[in-house]
Formats: sequence, C-alpha cells, structure tokens
Amino acid sequence: CGADDFGYDMVENEAYFFVSEDMRMAEERKREQLADLEKRFPFKKGQEHPSIIHAVEDIGSILYKQKKLSEAEPFYRRALSWYESRYGQTAPEALIRGNNLAVLLKQRNKYAEAEKLYRKAIGGQSLVLGANHADTLQTVSNLAVLLRGMGPTRAAEAETYFRRVLTGREADLGEGHPATLQALTNLASFLGDQDARETEAETLHRRTLARWEAHYGPAHPGTLHAAANLAFFLDNVLKREDDETENLYRRVVTGYCEQLGENHRSTIKANENLERYVQQRQQEQSWFFL
Repeated sequence: CGADDFGYDMVENEAYFFVSEDMRMAEERKREQLADLEKRFPFKKGQEHPSIIHAVEDIGSILYKQKKLSEAEPFYRRALSWYESRYGQTAPEALIRGNNLAVLLKQRNKYAEAEKLYRKAIGGQSLVLGANHADTLQTVSNLAVLLRGMGPTRAAEAETYFRRVLTGREADLGEGHPATLQALTNLASFLGDQDARETEAETLHRRTLARWEAHYGPAHPGTLHAAANLAFFLDNVLKREDDETENLYRRVVTGYCEQLGENHRSTIKANENLERYVQQRQQEQSWFFL
C-alpha cells in the first residue's frame, strides 16, 4: 500500500516467514530505491516525502518475511513515527502501524512494549472506528495471543479478550462468518491449554466444526481444518484412542488429497498425523492382548 493509504493490519496468529532468492533481490532493489529517494528528498524529521516512507515500509515487510526481525524493527519504528507525526497518534493510519510494530516486537519477545502498543491501538481504534470494527477486533485478538504467551498469570485476562473478539464477531458478522469461526477456534485452542477446561474446549471445537459444516459443507477447506483441530485435540489433549479420532484424521487426509493434492504440505502433515495415530493405537492394542 502507499504511504497515504491506511495500510494493512498484521495478524498475530497468522505470522509467516520465508526466504527466497526473489525476496533477497526485492530487498536489494528496495534498498537501492530508498537510497535514491533519500538523495532526491533530503531528510527533514517528520517531513519526509511519502515515497520514502513507502519504500521504508516495503523494506520492513520484506525483512519481516525473511525473519530478519532485528533489521526490520527500525523500519517499522520509522514508519510509525512518520504516520503519528503526519496524521496524529490516534489516526487509523498510525494505529495500524502501531499494531504492526507490536506484532514484530512480540516475535522478538519484547512483550511489555508490544502490549503497550496493542492497548494504545485498541483505545484509538475503539474511539475512531468502534469497538466491534474489524480492525479493532483484530488488534484485540493480537493482544489476547500475546497475553496467552505470557504465561498463567495473564491467562484470565487473555480469556477475556478472546471472548470479546468472539462476541464482537458474532454481533457484527454472524455466527457462520469465517472470521467468527476463527475467533471460536482461537478460544477453543486457548481453553484446551488451561487446567480443567478441556470439556469446554471440546464443546467449542465441536461447535466450530458443526458451524463450518452447516454453512460451507463437509468438503470446504475450513471444515477440514476444523476437523483436523478436533482430531488433534482429542488425540493430544484428551489422549483418546478411539474410532472417532481416527476417522476424523482419515476424513482430513481424504479431503486434503481431493482439495489440495497429495503432495501439498497440509496433506503430507495430515497423513503423518494419521499414520502416527494408527501406529499408536496398534501398539496400545498389542500391549492390551499380551
């Protein structure tokens, strides 16, 4: 996006990294472009040309995708400073950049500063956009993920935010919208990690799968992903060794083969899970009959 656009809102639980020759070449070209722009438009703090900030953001994004987080951080900070100076600290353009910096800082284990930025963004977005706006709820979700990773002492607060996102998504988008179903998945996953909350987590995982099936059909990729989540939960959290879990794993493998192909990484991973589970059940049964 351009320097005068709202930009994009990075999603905490969808962070991804990759390195390729194309990315390295893109980084080199963008650095050359930035150097040229800085010669053409001499530096004036807070008054840098938008084209410079555009290049700064592009470089930061390229570095982030290559997991060069320490190199990316100064570019994210520079962009945030510019947007705050140009539009004000509570402007949507600045708040989105604050959220994006917080995502990066979380990846660098700078939790305290990331939390501060998330809370600042949520306050501004709630005021300017509304409490249930998609951008606001995405930042709330990012904060919930951050708090979850900070350990048991922040679990209760994290749960409050996971539930806030789910309630907001249901109110604004309805119970069958993919964003709502992702919020339901996030809450179920969180509860599955908490002591004595497994029953509630199972209920939510089953509800998620049922909603995907009802709204999108049994073969939709989202439905298959929900089935995989339920199978993984029954297997790894509840330690169940039964036909239901095995059939869920088989369903996912069959669906991924048909939808994505047998060589897709998701299909390969699903097949590995199935093979491991079947082997595990066979071993347990052999011990039982000794």
